[in-house]
Amino acid sequence: MGADPTVNSVNNEKVAINFDLVHTERFKNDRGEMVERPTWVRASMFRKPEKTGVKDYIRKGDTVMVTGFPSASGYQDKEGKIQAGLNVRVKDLEFIHSKKQTV
Repeated sequence: MGADPTVNSVNNEKVAINFDLVHTERFKNDRGEMVERPTWVRASMFRKPEKTGVKDYIRKGDTVMVTGFPSASGYQDKEGKIQAGLNVRVKDLEFIHSKKQTV
């Protein structure tokens, strides 16, 4: 996880728990050097207000696995360049620790 989660009200029935995930691909290049290629993904979980407890258990630096519905979006950065973003609407989140838990 790249940052602690934030909680935003969507409406009276739902809240969004948002957090950033990073997947790092590690491989050796043609010269035999180890290379890391990070890919950042913006994750959102939509829950009833009384079911936001997950935010109390996940923190920056934690290792989690999510399943859900991916999407891509475009945006314009501060320099005016078009950039791409990856998003996932999280269905399930699994804590990767010595004791696995599913939310």
